[in-house]
Amino acid sequence: MTDFKIQRGPSSSFFSEPGVINPNLVVETGCWYLCTDTAELFLGICLSEGMSTLARINGTTTGIISEAIN
Repeated sequence: MTDFKIQRGPSSSFFSEPGVINPNLVVETGCWYLCTDTAELFLGICLSEGMSTLARINGTTTGIISEAIN
């Protein structure tokens, strides 16, 4: 069993602009990311070994942010 992790903060701490992951953000697979100003929820997922990104959980569209983080 793994610990349940949530990172929270304003969307500007996770994204440098809408849909673009902040290059300083370390995306952890399995960690939840809650934007406290927009109430958006994301999950860190592994695309391939060493490549992680955020998948949107709530809102009008569900999808993977196109820019992956190493």
